[in-house]
Amino acid sequence: MEEGVIVTDPKGNVTMANRKAEELFGKELLEKRVVEISRNPELHRIIEEGSEKGETVAGEITIAVQHPISLSVTMTPLIRNTERLGSVIVFHEITLLKKLETMRIDFVANVSHELKTPLTAIKGFAETLKEGAINDKEHAARFVDIIKENADRLSRLVEDLLTLSNIELGKVSFDIRDVDVEEAARIVISTLEPKAKAKGLSLELDIEKGVLALSDKDRLAQILLNLVDNGIKFTEKGSVKIQARSISEFGIRNSELIEEKYSAIRNPQSAFIEICVTDTGPGIPPKDG
Repeated sequence: MEEGVIVTDPKGNVTMANRKAEELFGKELLEKRVVEISRNPELHRIIEEGSEKGETVAGEITIAVQHPISLSVTMTPLIRNTERLGSVIVFHEITLLKKLETMRIDFVANVSHELKTPLTAIKGFAETLKEGAINDKEHAARFVDIIKENADRLSRLVEDLLTLSNIELGKVSFDIRDVDVEEAARIVISTLEPKAKAKGLSLELDIEKGVLALSDKDRLAQILLNLVDNGIKFTEKGSVKIQARSISEFGIRNSELIEEKYSAIRNPQSAFIEICVTDTGPGIPPKDG
């Protein structure tokens, strides 16, 4: 079972525990009291409340094994003819779900901020034009350009949101074909070069000649665009670089399985292609890496 299961007697002593429970709380759980195997106060509250009410009680706890693990806990009393025989406690790991929930909350907060910035600029310059600046030809033209730039930025943000929504709904289609990685990268560089120059940054390419990726050209360019754009956003001095090269192996676990599954998606000269976007900024904090 993927869930950890512990069965206790009426006194709270463990009478049975499966392998997953032992992975979570350690070996030799039998005959120990639940308060001995975990000192988590929320777990104790769930057990006490379930015992007092004589009904199922659920909650969430976090324990530290090799790293923090989030668990959904359900405690159900075992009762026969009003006699309490013990309880069953089930632990379901929800670490990934909690992480995704946090990511979603952060994403919504970031998008709200990203949307607010161009909206504020559009509103501000529109009001300025309305209040009389529209008659000042020199400044009016510049204000209109700023409004257009921010409207374009809003459009890109909305497109990103629609793309993410379609990915979650499984509505995204891909046009898979051989894509010249250098060509896709140069499109990204030409698109973002003005933004980089405005910050005094340089955009660089270090791409092996003739590298082809079996990919969707637009999606590949979009990924690179997002990564380079983030690099520009969080880099104050230096450069942002796109690198690509052929590699013989995919550097993650289960590479044999991946190689077998994606045997058709291969560079003619090599098994895989490694594409990196690096910058001279502060980098991603270890807790977010």
